Amino acid sequence: MNDATINFPEGILGMGGNTAFVMYDLDDNHRALVARDEPTLSLLIVDPLRVDPNYPIARAFARYPYEPEELAIAAVVTRPVDGSMPTVNLAAPMVIGVTSHRAVQVLLDDDKLPLRAPLYRTAAEAKASNEAEARAT
Repeated sequence: MNDATINFPEGILGMGGNTAFVMYDLDDNHRALVARDEPTLSLLIVDPLRVDPNYPIARAFARYPYEPEELAIAAVVTRPVDGSMPTVNLAAPMVIGVTSHRAVQVLLDDDKLPLRAPLYRTAAEAKASNEAEARAT
């Protein structure tokens, strides 16, 4: 999706009454949503599949309350001020209509989907995960 205004008729958690956000591509993996009427409010978003390759996209898409259309998904990144590991909210993704630019933040009630999943895995975690996958095959 190129830079575009995305409308969240029901709003976004923590963004007050702002419902219109301009989406900017930052790089291949990151985008920003900036409140159109209050440009000091912004969110960094990523594709949740970057964090969890088994992310339940179909469940999130099923909660899109508007007309059927091609959908995209995004998850909000939090970058702590102390410089610690950025985290991703996998429990409340944003589902975006590609054509209509109408979006909704949905809540996925699943204990396995954390509010603060690490954006990046440490080298040790990646190695352990790769070893587990190798043993499983």
